[in-house]
Order: sequence, then C-alpha cells, then structure tokens
Amino acid sequence: MKILKIATKVSFVLFSTTFALVMSGTAIANENYKIINQHLHQQDYEFVEVGKTQDSDYYTSDYDSIHDLCQDTQKKAQQVEEEGAVLLKNDNHTLPLGKGKKVTLFGYGGYEPAYGGSGSAASDNPMSEVTLKEGLEEEEITVNPATLELYANNKAKYAPSKYKINDAPWSDFNSISSSFLTYKDAAIMVIRRSRGENADPTLSSTACDGENGNYLSLNEKEKSILRGLGDSKGGTFSKVIVLLNSPNPMEMSFLDNLEYKIDAALWIGTVGQTGMRGIGRILSGSVNPSGSLPDTYYYHNKDNPAMANFGSFKYDNYSDYKSQLPAESDNSYTMMSYGSYVAYQENIYVGYRYPETRYEDVITCRDAVGDFRYQDTIAFPFGYGLSYTNFAYTDFQLTKEDQDYKVSVKVKNTGEVAGKDTLQIYLQKPYTTYDENNNVEKSAVELVGFTKTKELQPGDETIAEVLIQADQLTSYDAYHAKGYIRDEGDYYFTLGADAHDAINNILSKKNYSMANKMDAEGNKDLVGISHETFDDKAYQTSANGTQIKNLFNDGDMNLYQNKGDNSITYTTRSSWITSTPANEQDHIHFNLNQEMVDGLLSMTKSTIEKDDGVYPTYEADNHLTLADVIVNDDKTPVDYQDPRWDGLLDELSYEDTAKLISIGMRKTTSLENIVKPDTIEHNGPTGVTEKYSYGERGLATLVADPDSDYSPTYYPCIGILAATFNEKLAYEVGSMYGEDALWAGYSGLYGIGLNIHRTAYDGREFEYYSEDPLLSGMMAANLVKGLQSKGCNAYVKHLAVYEQQANRVGLTVWVNEQTLREIYLKPFQLAIEKGNARNCMASYTRIGLTYCASNENLLEEFLKKECGLSGFVVTDMWANRYINEQYPSFVFHGCDLPDGDIDAFNLFAPYKEGYSALAWKMREAAHRILYATSQSNAMNGISSHTTIRYYTPQWKIALNIIDIVTSILFGLSVVGLVVYEVIFSLRLGKNS
Repeated sequence: MKILKIATKVSFVLFSTTFALVMSGTAIANENYKIINQHLHQQDYEFVEVGKTQDSDYYTSDYDSIHDLCQDTQKKAQQVEEEGAVLLKNDNHTLPLGKGKKVTLFGYGGYEPAYGGSGSAASDNPMSEVTLKEGLEEEEITVNPATLELYANNKAKYAPSKYKINDAPWSDFNSISSSFLTYKDAAIMVIRRSRGENADPTLSSTACDGENGNYLSLNEKEKSILRGLGDSKGGTFSKVIVLLNSPNPMEMSFLDNLEYKIDAALWIGTVGQTGMRGIGRILSGSVNPSGSLPDTYYYHNKDNPAMANFGSFKYDNYSDYKSQLPAESDNSYTMMSYGSYVAYQENIYVGYRYPETRYEDVITCRDAVGDFRYQDTIAFPFGYGLSYTNFAYTDFQLTKEDQDYKVSVKVKNTGEVAGKDTLQIYLQKPYTTYDENNNVEKSAVELVGFTKTKELQPGDETIAEVLIQADQLTSYDAYHAKGYIRDEGDYYFTLGADAHDAINNILSKKNYSMANKMDAEGNKDLVGISHETFDDKAYQTSANGTQIKNLFNDGDMNLYQNKGDNSITYTTRSSWITSTPANEQDHIHFNLNQEMVDGLLSMTKSTIEKDDGVYPTYEADNHLTLADVIVNDDKTPVDYQDPRWDGLLDELSYEDTAKLISIGMRKTTSLENIVKPDTIEHNGPTGVTEKYSYGERGLATLVADPDSDYSPTYYPCIGILAATFNEKLAYEVGSMYGEDALWAGYSGLYGIGLNIHRTAYDGREFEYYSEDPLLSGMMAANLVKGLQSKGCNAYVKHLAVYEQQANRVGLTVWVNEQTLREIYLKPFQLAIEKGNARNCMASYTRIGLTYCASNENLLEEFLKKECGLSGFVVTDMWANRYINEQYPSFVFHGCDLPDGDIDAFNLFAPYKEGYSALAWKMREAAHRILYATSQSNAMNGISSHTTIRYYTPQWKIALNIIDIVTSILFGLSVVGLVVYEVIFSLRLGKNS
C-alpha cells in the first residue's frame, strides 16, 4: 500500500507539472503561431484556383537558379566597390601596382577586413567572403603569407572587440621580418573600423584605445606599424599604401605624417561579400578608380561644429522632474528615453556646407567671419576623388529650359588609360539682406545635379548634360514667408571636381584669386550665371500640388510655444564668431518646465476623444478580393484612388481592420475573406539578409533550389554606392535586391536608409548614403525603382532626425524647419517623388517632444500629402520600446502598422463604438497596407479566381497530439490520486 501511495503521488506531481508546462508552452506557441510557421517553413493555408485560370505572374525572375543569380549579384557587388572606392592620395604614381608584384599586408583588416556592419544589416548565412589576399592573387599579385599567419595564430591577441581597435604592434613582426625582403614591392596597411546598430563610435572614451579615446583615429599599435613601415621604406619596402576599411570618415591627420611615408591611400568602406575582388583590380590597374567622397574628411573630426551637439544630453534640471517621468535605462536598445535631447544648432551647415561657406566668407571678408583656416581643417572635400587618368572640360554652357536649367559640358580623357568621370554641378544662391533679416541661411555651394560618364578611352570625349529643376534655386523661409522662396540676385552654376573646387570656380568668376588668399585658382570658364527675381508664391506647393506650410514649429525651440526661458542661437553666416560652437564641449543647454514634461507624457497612453460620427461600412458582400485591384484590363496598375478600393474595404469587418493594422512583425498579415496573403517585410540595408529559403512562397522554396540555405549576396556599405555617383548602377543594384527578394520570398525591404551623415560618429553610417541630401535622395530613388520593378516594396527609413545611436529610443531632437526640410527630410522626399518609394519606417526619435511615429504633421501632412507616399508607415521595432496602449493614438496620427504583433482585438475593442474618427483612420491604414500588398510580388499566383484553403500545419498537429496525451495522462493521474484517497479513506474507516 505504501508503494502504491508513493507511485500515485509521484505520478500526479509529474503529470501535473508536465501538463502545466505543456499548456504554458502551447499558449506561447499560439501567440507566436505565424513566427513558428515562418521559421519551420510551414504554412497554414494554400491558394486554390477556382474555375477559370488567370495569368497571375505579376513579377518574374530573370534567373533559373540561385547559382546563376549569385554569379551576377556577386559581380554587381564587386562593381559597386570598383566604382565607389575613392583614391585619396597617389604620390609619384604609386598606383596602380601592376601585375606580377609581391606585397605584404599589415593591419588586422588585411587578415580579416570589415565586410559589413552589425544589427539589421547582418547576413544570416552568406557564401564565403572574398579576402584581400584572394582579390590580389586573382590579379597576379602575390601576398606574403607570413603576416597573415601571424594574425591567424594570434586572433585572440590582435582582433578588435567593441570599441577596442587593437592590432599587432610593430615589434611583433620582428620574428617574420626576413620574409619582407621577398614581398617588398609594397606594404599595404589596412585600417579597419566597423560599427553598427546601437553602438556609436566614440569621440572621447576610456573604453576606446584610439588616440584620446577616439575610435576614428589611430591607436598606438597602428601608429607603430606605420612608423615601422616608414622606417623600412626604401631599405625594405618600395611603397607604403593605406586602405581605409571604414564606412565612417576617419580623422586624416595621420595621412601626411612624415614619419609614416605613405605613398597612396584608398577609401574602401566596408567591402561586402566580393568587394575585395574589386580592390584587387584597382590596385593592379585592371580598373581605374572613379569614386568621389560622399562626405567631407576632416583632419580632426572635432572641428566639425555639429560635434558640439552630437550625442545625448540631459536637461539641466532633469532631476527636478525625474519623478514624474518613466524610469530610464542605460540600455538604449530597449528603453524609451524621456529626459534626453540633442539640438541641431549647426543649422543647415551640415557636411561641406559649413567649411565651404565659411571659406568663401573668409575670402570675401564678410563681417564676423572669425579665424577659419580651410587648409588646416579639411583634409579632403566632399566629392573628392583621384583617377589614374586626367579629364579636361570645355564648352561649358548653362541654358534655361522653361523654368528649369540645363548644364552641358564636353569631357575629354586626356590621360593614358581608360576611365569614368563624375560630373558634379554645384549652385550658389545669393545670400541677401532679406535672408539676414529673416534668418534664412544659404550655403556658399550646394550639389544640385550629377552624372557619370561611360568609360572613356584615352583621347575619347563626350557631351555630358545635367538638368537642374527650378525648385532647387529655392530656400525654406520658416520665420517670414513660411514656405519656399527664391531670392533676388545672381545664381552661380558651376562644374566642380569637388565642393571646394566648385567654390573656387565661383570665387574666380567673382574676380577673386590667390591674391585674396584663395588656396587655389578657380576656373571661371566653368561657371554660368542666372539673375532671378524675388518670388515667394510660385514654390508654395509640392510636386503633387499640396500646399506647403510650416509643419514643425514645435521642433524649433525658438518657436515652441511652451519653451519657457529656453532659446537657441543657431549657427549663421551673418556672424560665424558668435554663433559657432567654440569646441565639442560647447553644447546647447536647456531646462525642462511642467508644460514640456506634460508634452513628453502626452503620448504614453491613448488620447483619442469620443465622437458621434458615422463609422465606415463593414462586412459588405461585394464579391471583391485583393486580386481585383491589382491591374486594370489594359495591364496598368490600379490607382490608389480607384473607386473599387471602397468596395473592397467595405468587405472588411472591424476586427479584420484591427488585425490588419496591428500584426506587423516584419510582415503584414493574411485576410481570408479578401484573399490577402501573409507577406514578409524584412531587413536589408546592404542586401537581403535572410536565407533564400526564408519565405514559404519564395522561388527558392517553390523550386527546392539546392542552394537555398545560403543568404543572398550582401553589398559594400551604402556610402560606397553613393560614392559611385552612378544612378544607373544604383538602379541595377536595386533590381538585384529585387531578384534576391523574389527568391527569398520578401515582398518588402526595410532597407533604404536615408538619414544624413551629420557627423562621422553615427554607428549606422554604413547604412546611409551621404552628408548631402540630393546625392542621398537621388541614388536611393534609383535603387528604389530597381527594387520595386521586381515587386519588392521599398521602405525608406528612419524618418526622421535619426543621426545617432546614443539614447536613440525616444531622443528629443530640437531642429528648425529650414534645416529639417532642406537637409534631413529632402532625401525622403526625393526617394518618394522621384523613385515612388512605397513605404516608410518611422524613427524612434522625436521632433520636439512628439514621437516621429505619431507625429501627424510629419506622417500625414509632409510624408503622405506633400510627398505623396502611396503605401504605409511602419514603426521601428515595437517590443519594449513603446506602450501598447499608445498604438491607437499612433494610428490616429498617421502611423499604419507596428513592427511588432499587438493584441488587436483587445486593444481596439473599446473603440468599436463612439470613435468614428479613429475608425476612418484605421480604414485608411488598412487601405495603404492593402494597396502596397497589391502592387507587390506577394500577389504572384493569386488571381480574382483564387480562394484560401486553411489547414493545420504539421507542428501544430504534433503539438495538439502532445496536448491531448498530456491532458489524458494528467487526468488519469488525478483519477488515480482520487481513487487512492477514497480507498485509503475507506480502509481508515474500517480500521477505526
């Protein structure tokens, strides 16, 4: 009896515990049903064609296999590096090396370079990367194995980690120095830097072993290698070459150090999967470099005035209000910030706009210009890049075509090798008394157009033409006209080899010369002038006819109505001395007040008011499915405003609508009644990141391709693509992304990063194009067109003012409207207006005190109305960043989908009656999601005769069986325990 008692109780404990665990696991599995399906490559529905068969291959691939596709994508990634790498220095024609040379590689990056960045760009399972050694040896340049073996045998000792740059000190090469005499044609030093999401490089930190804690300077080990190479030059090595393997602009103070004796330098960014093959071809001379810098390179990055206000700052009196605000965490990856801010005090003078403008004002002796020495400050200007050949320019012409302008110029290759040339057109607008009186700022030059020639053989020439639209002559007047104006005065158009060459050309046209302390004579023959009259009316509507007006007064501390005693002095060229920060510690100080605290807290919960309006129609029987609104009878796309959409949207129930706009964890969800499929909308700022087998309806899975376990090719950093200045190449890259998306099953790519390189220290700089908004926007627009041509929707991100990782989640950004529109919003506008980018991801940051993801003026008025975004807006990752109760207010203010899965039924159920304004916003969000889906490859295989048949996936069947068996065993254990207790009680009764 005792044994039975123990067995009964043990079985009860065992099976009750198992039952509890299984039931908990089942609940968790049900909550993550779609995610499990995705990862197990199982599905719970299939599409069935009923009756008439209809052609539904809306987007098709040009490839028959992943093998064939990857051959071309790898070549395309290589081409990006070949055209984007920038030759910075080439003394005495050090490069090209030619074939047959023997070289020695130094720097940890020579052994294991930075191929890409971390975070959302990380590739899941790429094919093998091409090493620098492999790239050189394919070009018949032999590499010394000794240094590579030294690094390989001491990885733990030499490898970088987080902010530690590390490397081997020169003394550690003594043991293999005899090998140098065999491989002495060149010493190639690779300086490696790489950052990623949630980790900005440091300017000054004890955590970093760069000079003075600066991650973008050299550390002592790297300096020792360069000193050793300098000492060895002549006696051992014939040439010293540096490769800058960093997406972020490094400090250039070392490059002309006489100790190091560096002959040549090449910026290569992060090189992607096959970029090192392109670097090998550049070094050998098989390819002539034609890249131009997308950023300004300083000798010392702290001289960039934006650095004074880069980072995250606490309000001076934050402690007085801390108890009212939600707790913050040092982990900016997960926690929302309420008491942190940054001020974009530098105004429009971002990137080259600051040094080039101040340089002109020094030359022209503008009042209060102060002491500024361009040649001591700027190592390489924006747009700079050398070539192995030379180009000459003649017959420069500026003509007016209607309201627009055309620049044409004859380009001739006057050198001895073939090459491509980049034509950069810059504009100087007049800086007038009106501007000074109304706080309108003008850069001395700004890029307004560019093009790239085909490869020109020696002696060949071509006519290059660039169109400049009339609205590029305007500036935003936030304080008086409250819209775009064109000032009266002379407008100078010039062809410049770079931004500094452009300003020298214009100064030359104004009759300044080196006698006026210019650092070089300009070419006035490459300048055209157009005199314009004042106009504050013609440019007050956007390209689609929407009225333009001030939208962001609350982001400008000087216009914010509850600013209290706070104010900001923006940098202005009317007084450089008094308005430019003195050093990187001279940041703007603000104080909180109760009104500001209330503003920060206003979106911590839903704030939607009840109304008595009429709700949309629900659950109509219009016999429409999503396939009915894809194309018209003439095969043209159905317009977003087509009346058939109303009929389709009327088919949805309130619950359908809530579900559709609430489930978006890198996807959109399916709806049975209108035959809408699940879609995959995933990351990929340098290419599609997940395995080809990721999507159940991707071609790789459908044809069971043998290479489907690999991830697609990933490309060099986006700055390298920008440096090509080649819009055609950007389109080709986008179409290759689209091909990969078709094979991997992606219908959307969170991959078009358009934030500005405000400083060199953004950890995600490798995802973004440039410091210049036009270059960023136009290159992105072309990539978008290529991507969407294959049915993969582009998501432009991160809207907006997301130029750092420090306290990025909830960071308040104070910025004036001219700067916001002309610098930070312009790339998004161009990608949408010129490239028809369909979707957008909102950033974690705030403009003023309002989250970008719930900023109605940003999302509705600017993005959807002014720019004409036709698809939807998704948040950045939702989990642990926002409060679920906020989400209905986000939808109410223009957001359409969370990057997360929210309990739609419980969250939106309270709004089913009495909140008609929200209901119509929900309908519009659903419309946008459905429209974007209808124009994507997700609809491949789905026609107006298709229905959805649901079934239970295998893993769910197995789990159901486990649930049943566990329940039975638990039940039996309960019965056994009860029976035992009854019998035991009866025995006790008898015994008593």
